Amino acid sequence: MTEYKTIDDLKNAMSGNTLKAYMNYWGNDNELYRFLPDSYVNRSLTEYIKSRKIEVKGKRVLEFGCRDGSSFITFLSLEAEKIVGMDIDKEMLELSGMIYSDFGYDNIEYIKNEINENLPVKDEEFDIISCNAVFEHIHPEMRKKYILELQRKLKTGGYFIVSDTPNKLWLKEGHTTGIWFLNFFPFRLKCWFASKTKRYAGVKPGDYDYWIEQGIEGVYYGSVIKYFSRNKWINDEDKKFKREYSRQIFNDVNRKFVKRILRYILFLYAFFFDIIYLRPKGYPGLAISPTLMFSFKKRESI
Repeated sequence: MTEYKTIDDLKNAMSGNTLKAYMNYWGNDNELYRFLPDSYVNRSLTEYIKSRKIEVKGKRVLEFGCRDGSSFITFLSLEAEKIVGMDIDKEMLELSGMIYSDFGYDNIEYIKNEINENLPVKDEEFDIISCNAVFEHIHPEMRKKYILELQRKLKTGGYFIVSDTPNKLWLKEGHTTGIWFLNFFPFRLKCWFASKTKRYAGVKPGDYDYWIEQGIEGVYYGSVIKYFSRNKWINDEDKKFKREYSRQIFNDVNRKFVKRILRYILFLYAFFFDIIYLRPKGYPGLAISPTLMFSFKKRESI
């Protein structure tokens, strides 16, 4: 696998047509960095997979809600046999295909799924199912349907991974608005505040489907684990790692003094939340990280 270290490396590897299509879709190349192995998307996911000793080499991976497939880089670097990218956006799938074709990969397949329809793949087809930054964009009433259906697509002994998902329990809603404490507001009030921000000027606060699609509701660990029965799924590995949330909180050591103080305050919030709430419930420490990262293994035998 060729390792690209800069955005210029990526652009040099892409054909003129691919780069033009990318720019037409996004309007700029700001998001290209996501394809770098050291981007926050791939660095945190790679570190997580390695720390949990999840075997990727030679495995079949389904990336559900893959968008442009930037997180494929993690699985390609760990030598997955095949990756299937699934998304509802046909144009985005075509763009991802152009990008990875330019990168020289022929072990990626793309499948478009439809909202409210069964997923067009076989049961027990995959060794790993990855949901990277996707559940926050799905209506809470639909999440259960997708989680349960995805579980059936996973082989016995396989892993269901959720990553880079905004945590609804975090003090700052950093995914959509950047507003402090917004996560704890009622949904309609969230939409009203969000509509007053510069980023969403002109968007009606009552356009609730739009706000859901933007990810304003977030996800919390308890809202997902309830769909994974203990007699069928194991998540004990996550509990072995303590205070991992500190890596996300202190993700930039070069912050100014005031911001560093704020980071310590946030760490104390996470630390006490971990002790008082997470541990008694048997939840892992990352359940209070700014962005969620966890996995469940389908039991070898029941």
